[in-house]
Amino acid sequence: MGEGALLLAAEEGGAGNSVELMGCDLDPLTVKGVQERHPGWRVGRADIYSKASRVSSPVWRTARQGVDLVVLNPPFSYRGKQRRTISLLGSSYRATPAVAALAIVLDEVKTSQGVGVVLPEGSFHGEINEEVWQGIHTNFDVDLVQKLPRGSFRNAKASSVLLTIRGRDKSLRTVSPPATRLGGTSYSRACRCVDVVRGRIHNSRLWEHPDAGARFVHTSNLLNGRISRVERFQSPKLATRGPMVLLPRVGRFYPEKVVMVESEELVLSDCVIALRVKEPSNLSALKSTLLHPATGLSRQYSGTGAPYITVRDVMALLESAGLNPRHITNLEESFTCLCGAEFATSQSAS
Repeated sequence: MGEGALLLAAEEGGAGNSVELMGCDLDPLTVKGVQERHPGWRVGRADIYSKASRVSSPVWRTARQGVDLVVLNPPFSYRGKQRRTISLLGSSYRATPAVAALAIVLDEVKTSQGVGVVLPEGSFHGEINEEVWQGIHTNFDVDLVQKLPRGSFRNAKASSVLLTIRGRDKSLRTVSPPATRLGGTSYSRACRCVDVVRGRIHNSRLWEHPDAGARFVHTSNLLNGRISRVERFQSPKLATRGPMVLLPRVGRFYPEKVVMVESEELVLSDCVIALRVKEPSNLSALKSTLLHPATGLSRQYSGTGAPYITVRDVMALLESAGLNPRHITNLEESFTCLCGAEFATSQSAS
């Protein structure tokens, strides 16, 4: 709740309608201050990370019965890679404190209009929370409303994002996307499945095959649309086989770093992501999708330090293009078409 700025904004957005406002915070002095400034609000003390504290809070118990809207500004700061174990719709995750607080609200509080939340940008894009965000995206619609620069909030040095999150209506029928024609390939009758594989081998790993095995590819080897200057080899057991498109996970994005690989087995650095498809003839269409000037990769890299992109970001991009991405964590798993379509290429209209 803090000083109640988000609640005040919600009250002002009520456009003259009668609005009942409730809020809770861990700090008793903060709660007392808000009570004195806004005697009409219903506020109380609660530790959002403690189930016992939530259960004993009259405000939280009332909110669990159902509210129109939740506005949330969870704690930004934490030390190192501190994470909390939380439950979301029956699944267990570990998340940084800000995202853990959001997940607790999504899991326990019923809303008719959804949740508005301000989060550190890194907690939204960073891989440390990737699994819980995949769980959130499975059950909720998440919209990025605004990116806020550093200094937007007192005592918060990180840049932040404003999100709206609404429960997805599972009764709605999934609508198939229109046929997409890129690079001379039509997806209307094609396999739209794409395996998303993140490399797992750190670039500084000492154990390697000096002159045999599969080529080891780091971001520095993705040059001018091809794999260049490879000097290291790793065990083929760690390799991923094409057809696939390689792209950098970390670093400033350049179109020249998106590389098509037809059939070679490559061992991928943990700074490289591979997008594996069924047939080599579909690589050009996939690359065109990734490099689309309006919706492609160039708009996806972010971060307060070195720019990066997450597996979740890549999968969201592919989904928006009408493709069927699947995150593959077992490097030995072969490509499997799950969309039920047969791959077909179509000739461009003459």
